[in-house]
Amino acid sequence: MDEVDGHVIMSEPQWQRLWEKSAIGTRIEGGGLKLYPEEVIFVHVHRHQPLPNDNWISDNLKNFPDLEDKFFLLEALRVPGNLIQLYPHDNVANGTWALRWHKEKHPDRDHPISEIRWHRALDNIDMNELFLWTKNVLQNNRIPEVMIIDDEASIVSYELSVANPNGNQTFDFSNDLGQNDKIGINTRFGIRINSIEQSLIQNEFTSEHSIVLLDLIHRGLVIRSGFKYGALWRGYETN
Repeated sequence: MDEVDGHVIMSEPQWQRLWEKSAIGTRIEGGGLKLYPEEVIFVHVHRHQPLPNDNWISDNLKNFPDLEDKFFLLEALRVPGNLIQLYPHDNVANGTWALRWHKEKHPDRDHPISEIRWHRALDNIDMNELFLWTKNVLQNNRIPEVMIIDDEASIVSYELSVANPNGNQTFDFSNDLGQNDKIGINTRFGIRINSIEQSLIQNEFTSEHSIVLLDLIHRGLVIRSGFKYGALWRGYETN
C-alpha cells in the first residue's frame, strides 16, 4: 500500500481478491483500491497487508481522533462477514456513514440491505435529525441502523423504525392534570409523580421529555417506566 495525494492506494495483485471476496475499499480506474484510514487498519490487522510505513497508524490516530472508534465499528461489522462500503455518496440519506450487504451478497450485483450511522455513547443526538434520517433510509427500502460505541469500545447496534403508537385510553385535558389518574403511579401510600410528570402538572411543556410524554398521553397510551428495558418509558394500548 502506498500514499498518493493523501489517499492510501493498494495496487498489488491481491486488491482484486480483496474486492471480489470482501468488497473492501473503493475500486479505482485502471485497477486497484482506494482505502479509507479505518479500512487500512482493518486490512492490516485482518488481511495481513503491510502498512504504507511503520508509523502510519500512530500518525493517523493523532491526526484523526475518531479513527480508533471507526476502526472498532468497522471491525464489529466486517468480522461476522458483512460487506461494508464507507462514505457512500449516491442514493443515500444525508448522515449515512456506511452501507451494509449480507455476506452472500456483493455491491457489484446486489443492493445494500441497510444504511448505517454511528455515535458515541455520550453524544447529544439531534432526535429530529435522526427521525428524518430514518425516514429517508426507509424510503430507500433499506434498514436504518445506528451503532453506539462507548469508552471501552463496546458496541451496540440498533435497528430503527418509525412508530405511530395509539391506545384506547381517554384523557380529559380540561381538568387539573394533578387530579388525573393517568398521571403518576399508584403506590400503597399515594401517587408517585416523577419530575417529567410534575412539569405537565405545572403546565411547563418546554422540555423535550415533557413534550414527548404529553404526545404519548394524547395518543391514548398508558405510560409506565421503561427502566427495565433500557428505555425512558413503556406504553400500553389498554389500561
